[in-house]
Amino acid sequence: MKIYIGHSSDIDYVNKIYKPIKEDIELSRYDIVFPHEKVDTNNSRKYYDDFDLVICEVSKPSTGLGIEMGFFFDSNIPIYCLYEKGMEYSKSIKVISDVIIEYDGTEDFISKIKNIIGSR
Repeated sequence: MKIYIGHSSDIDYVNKIYKPIKEDIELSRYDIVFPHEKVDTNNSRKYYDDFDLVICEVSKPSTGLGIEMGFFFDSNIPIYCLYEKGMEYSKSIKVISDVIIEYDGTEDFISKIKNIIGSR
Protein backbone atom coordinates (compact mmCIF):
# COMPACT_ATOMS: atom_id res chain seq x y z
CA MET A 1 0.00 0.00 0.00
CA LYS A 2 1.41 3.39 -1.03
CA ILE A 3 0.43 6.19 1.36
CA TYR A 4 0.94 9.94 0.97
CA ILE A 5 1.28 12.00 4.14
CA GLY A 6 0.18 15.60 3.49
CA HIS A 7 0.66 18.59 5.78
CA SER A 8 1.32 22.30 5.94
CA SER A 9 4.93 23.33 5.45
CA ASP A 10 4.44 25.90 8.24
CA ILE A 11 4.68 23.34 11.04
CA ASP A 12 7.59 21.32 12.44
CA TYR A 13 6.62 18.37 10.24
CA VAL A 14 9.95 16.58 10.70
CA ASN A 15 9.47 16.14 14.45
CA LYS A 16 5.65 16.18 14.62
CA ILE A 17 4.90 13.87 11.69
CA TYR A 18 7.86 12.26 9.90
CA LYS A 19 9.90 11.12 12.88
CA PRO A 20 7.04 9.48 14.85
CA ILE A 21 5.78 7.66 11.75
CA LYS A 22 9.27 6.44 10.80
CA GLU A 23 9.94 5.22 14.34
CA ASP A 24 6.80 3.07 14.43
CA ILE A 25 7.57 -0.55 13.55
CA GLU A 26 4.04 -1.32 12.32
CA LEU A 27 4.00 1.64 9.96
CA SER A 28 7.41 0.76 8.53
CA ARG A 29 5.72 -2.06 6.55
CA TYR A 30 4.09 0.47 4.25
CA ASP A 31 5.40 2.59 1.42
CA ILE A 32 4.89 5.99 3.02
CA VAL A 33 5.79 9.11 1.06
CA PHE A 34 6.73 12.28 2.92
CA PRO A 35 6.40 15.17 0.45
CA HIS A 36 9.21 17.37 1.76
CA GLU A 37 11.65 14.51 1.95
CA LYS A 38 11.60 13.21 -1.61
CA VAL A 39 12.03 15.59 -4.47
CA ASP A 40 10.00 14.54 -7.48
CA THR A 41 11.50 16.13 -10.56
CA ASN A 42 8.63 14.87 -12.72
CA ASN A 43 6.16 17.29 -11.05
CA SER A 44 3.41 15.82 -13.20
CA ARG A 45 -0.26 15.78 -12.27
CA LYS A 46 -0.08 12.00 -12.87
CA TYR A 47 2.20 11.71 -9.80
CA TYR A 48 -0.89 11.98 -7.60
CA ASP A 49 -2.61 9.02 -9.27
CA ASP A 50 -0.07 6.55 -7.90
CA PHE A 51 -1.27 6.38 -4.29
CA ASP A 52 -3.70 4.07 -2.52
CA LEU A 53 -4.42 6.34 0.42
CA VAL A 54 -3.82 9.92 1.57
CA ILE A 55 -3.55 11.00 5.19
CA CYS A 56 -3.35 14.75 5.81
CA GLU A 57 -2.54 16.64 8.98
CA VAL A 58 -4.81 19.66 8.62
CA SER A 59 -4.39 21.58 11.90
CA LYS A 60 -2.87 24.53 10.05
CA PRO A 61 -4.55 25.70 6.83
CA SER A 62 -2.31 25.50 3.77
CA THR A 63 -3.03 26.49 0.18
CA GLY A 64 -0.47 24.01 -1.18
CA LEU A 65 -1.94 21.14 0.80
CA GLY A 66 -5.42 22.12 -0.37
CA ILE A 67 -4.29 21.96 -3.99
CA GLU A 68 -2.71 18.54 -3.45
CA MET A 69 -5.85 17.28 -1.74
CA GLY A 70 -7.84 18.46 -4.77
CA PHE A 71 -5.58 16.42 -7.07
CA PHE A 72 -6.10 13.30 -4.93
CA PHE A 73 -9.84 13.94 -4.77
CA ASP A 74 -10.01 14.21 -8.57
CA SER A 75 -8.19 10.87 -8.78
CA ASN A 76 -10.73 9.23 -6.42
CA ILE A 77 -8.05 8.40 -3.86
CA PRO A 78 -9.38 8.21 -0.28
CA ILE A 79 -8.38 11.22 1.82
CA TYR A 80 -8.34 11.05 5.62
CA CYS A 81 -7.75 14.23 7.60
CA LEU A 82 -6.36 14.53 11.10
CA TYR A 83 -6.27 17.67 13.22
CA GLU A 84 -4.80 18.33 16.64
CA LYS A 85 -7.15 18.81 19.58
CA GLY A 86 -7.71 22.50 20.23
CA MET A 87 -6.84 23.49 16.66
CA GLU A 88 -9.34 24.59 14.03
CA TYR A 89 -9.09 23.13 10.54
CA SER A 90 -10.40 24.84 7.42
CA LYS A 91 -14.07 23.96 6.93
CA SER A 92 -13.51 23.71 3.15
CA ILE A 93 -11.85 20.34 3.81
CA LYS A 94 -15.33 18.87 4.26
CA VAL A 95 -15.85 19.24 0.51
CA ILE A 96 -13.19 16.64 -0.30
CA SER A 97 -13.09 14.40 2.78
CA ASP A 98 -15.83 12.86 4.88
CA VAL A 99 -13.29 11.64 7.42
CA ILE A 100 -11.91 14.35 9.69
CA ILE A 101 -10.47 12.98 12.93
CA GLU A 102 -9.27 14.80 16.03
CA TYR A 103 -6.12 13.53 17.77
CA ASP A 104 -4.56 14.39 21.12
CA GLY A 105 -0.77 14.20 21.03
CA THR A 106 1.80 12.17 19.13
CA GLU A 107 0.82 8.71 20.40
CA ASP A 108 -2.81 9.31 19.53
CA PHE A 109 -1.77 10.66 16.10
CA ILE A 110 0.11 7.43 15.34
CA SER A 111 -2.74 5.32 16.72
CA LYS A 112 -5.27 7.10 14.48
CA ILE A 113 -3.04 6.54 11.42
CA LYS A 114 -2.84 2.82 12.25
CA ASN A 115 -6.63 2.68 12.62
CA ILE A 116 -7.10 4.37 9.24
CA ILE A 117 -4.74 1.95 7.51
CA GLY A 118 -6.26 -1.02 9.32
CA SER A 119 -9.73 -0.07 8.13
CA ARG A 120 -8.63 -0.22 4.48
